[in-house]
This record gives sequence, C-alpha cells and structure tokens, in this order.
Amino acid sequence: AATVCNKLPMQQRIIYWRSLRCCHGNSADAQSSLTRNRHELRLVSKESLMWHPGHIHKGRKRINQKLAAVDAFVEVHDARIPITGRARLFEDSRAARPHALVLNKADLVAPSARASWKRFMEEREGPSSRVFHCSLRTSSAELGRTLTSLMSGLLQLASQFRPDKREFNIMIAGVPNVGKSSLINALRTYHSGKKAAARVGKLAGVTRVVGERILVCQDPPVYVLDSPGILDPEFKDDIGNMLKLGACGCMDLNQIDSQVIADYLLHLLNVRGERSYVKLYDLEGPVTDVRDLLA
Repeated sequence: AATVCNKLPMQQRIIYWRSLRCCHGNSADAQSSLTRNRHELRLVSKESLMWHPGHIHKGRKRINQKLAAVDAFVEVHDARIPITGRARLFEDSRAARPHALVLNKADLVAPSARASWKRFMEEREGPSSRVFHCSLRTSSAELGRTLTSLMSGLLQLASQFRPDKREFNIMIAGVPNVGKSSLINALRTYHSGKKAAARVGKLAGVTRVVGERILVCQDPPVYVLDSPGILDPEFKDDIGNMLKLGACGCMDLNQIDSQVIADYLLHLLNVRGERSYVKLYDLEGPVTDVRDLLA
C-alpha cells in the first residue's frame, strides 16, 4: 500500500493512518493492538471534500473593491484551527490596514492551549495587529470585556492609520461559518444597544455578498461591513486542511461527504486516546472504522 501511495501526487496521498480491523475491549493488549494495527493509509478523494461555491469567488472580488474605504480589518477564525484555512487575501489586507484577529469558539479549546496560541499568534501577526479569543455563543462578562477591548483596539489602530477621520469603516471577514455575522451583531448590541442586523445560521454559506454598512457604535460612529466566508481556491488541493475545515464546520456539510469527516474525527479521537465515544454509543470497545460507529 505504501509503495502505491508514494506514486500518487502529494495532494492525493493518504491523509491519516487507519487500522484494517476493529479492536474490541479495554484491555492493555486491546489498546496496544488498536495503535499497532493503524498501518494502512486511507485515501481521501478531493471530490469528496469539494466545496467552493461561486459566491466565494465573487466575495473575494468585492472585498478587494471595498478595501480602499476600510480603516481597519477584522479577521474572524476558528480558535480550534488558528492557522488552517486563512486566505492569502487576509494576509494582504493585514499588510495594508490595521488588523485584528478574533479567534471565536474559544470555549472549545483548553485554557492552557488558548494562552499558548495567543502568544504565538500575537508574535506571528505583528505589531500592527491585535489578537482576541472569544465565545460568541455565550453572553458572559468575559465576552463583554472582549468586545470592549476589541472596539478600543480597533479605534486606536484606525485613528493612527487615518488620524483625520471622525467615523470609521471596518471590514469583517474570515473563512465560512466562524461567526463573522454573530460578531457584528454582538458589537452592535453591546456598544449601541441596537438589535441584531446581520443574518446568521448554523451552516456555512449564509452570508453570500459583501453587505452594506452596519452601525455598531455611535460615539465615535463605527460602521462594519459583513462579508461571505472566503477560502483560497488552492485549498481544494490540500486535503489535510480541508478535513480540518470540514470537521470544524467551515464547509457546508450538506455538500461534502460527511462520512469522510466523521471517519477523520474518529481517527483523531483514537490517536489522542479519547475513548468517551465507546460509552456514548454503547460499544464493546474502540473501533477504527466509522461504519462500525454509525451502524
């Protein structure tokens, strides 16, 4: 299998190790067998993860067109994959405008990991950027402090960038389904007391166009622009990244092979020694084939 695999193009090679047979029981021998038998590399076709709808291409063009009128740029990303999937367009925007990186869904990341990732990302993003962790699904006091710090940091950066301005325009962008519209609504509600203005949904692809300006703060006037989720077209050739994006819901799960994503997640659970699914699904022991889990 390995010989055949080495002849394939890199993007089509096996992405992760997978055992040929199931391992039942919780004994030390069984656990050792589970690890020892993960020898076959599983091929994942690009077609099973293909999702790059037309509105993403149009959104990229519209974002570029709107950047001239933007005073600061906020990139929203998933805290579980802080680097994976970030588009080159955002790197270019970061170089041209003051920038903040908001890592949402931080409640799904261990606190110790959040702290180390924040330090790493602050160093990586550079002095003209700010990095924030938040959980937009909650309404905690911690979220309020984050929204206050975010607005304060953006105003400081934007004022340095354009000191003559008295109102500011901020672009909100990022990969699909990471909470861009939710961030706009949270900022608007928290800073101006107004009701939500941006449409949100559970699946990727709800926002399909760069929207009109939305007022989120009145003193000073701060307007934001919502935008559709952006993926680089080249990411369709990197199956490893696509698996991570799919597992975090950054792709429309109705349009890709969700069983492939489930199999990848099962692999991660086994590799990390997380066996809680055995009790949850009333199994005899850990399994290595998602079909046994879904049966």
